[in-house]
Amino acid sequence: RSYHMTAALLRAHRRGVSVRVIMDRHNWNPERPNIDAQRLANGLKVGNKRRAKARKSWLKRCRRSCRGRSGIPHTKLLLFSKVNTKRKGKIRQVPWVSMYGSYNATELGATIQWNDIYNFVGARKRYEFFDRVFRQMANDRNLRQSYLTYGEKTRDVNQVYPYKGRGA
Repeated sequence: RSYHMTAALLRAHRRGVSVRVIMDRHNWNPERPNIDAQRLANGLKVGNKRRAKARKSWLKRCRRSCRGRSGIPHTKLLLFSKVNTKRKGKIRQVPWVSMYGSYNATELGATIQWNDIYNFVGARKRYEFFDRVFRQMANDRNLRQSYLTYGEKTRDVNQVYPYKGRGA
């Protein structure tokens, strides 16, 4: 549930992890208050003054689709530059973890919606692709062509919209 996700993100931030969240204004605005998003945004500001600019945590809201002139930011991804895993009592660090899918981090997403999410571990090139998309989303600017594809002729092709081309 979103409350538990908010609490986990705030704990990570307090541990020194750079937590960066992008959401659309439709899910948090004066007409539609979002207690968890407000709590997260406020909590991520705590301690940021002592961090270097590249390590600051934040929550940003896009005006529209984050990368396009209209629509909603329907790209759902989580990126972790490194993750600690524990197996048979041993802690191991795994780099370049990307998670991409249809998951909605909302109460409805957790209770009544069908969601999927694909995990890519140790896949640096794919991580860099999704990191580029995330940075574009954070800039919240209309891109000339925001439709991107990662992978060709593979089982796990990823596509990021909107597509602005002919017949879109």
